[in-house]
Amino acid sequence: MALGDYEKTTYVEGSPPGISAARLNKNENKTKELDDWSKTHLADDAKEPSDTTHHVKKDSTLQTGLNAEKVGSYKVWVGIQDDYDDIENKDANTLYFVK
Repeated sequence: MALGDYEKTTYVEGSPPGISAARLNKNENKTKELDDWSKTHLADDAKEPSDTTHHVKKDSTLQTGLNAEKVGSYKVWVGIQDDYDDIENKDANTLYFVK
């Protein structure tokens, strides 16, 4: 799978589709792909973020900092746990990586 091509499966208790090895492996493969991507593309961001390199919440909206990139149609947010916790409205089209 290429980045940005993931098709979400919606599960409803007691309804099809059931959990299968194929569906679990689909999730595992995408997780591995994103992990590999983050290791190569976010290596420069491994140092402690400064106030100008991470996202901050302002008026309950996500503000994009200098480390923002895109993966397909998804935005990428990288920051520390405290900043992540402060984001009141997490965006379904954003991938969140907490250091």
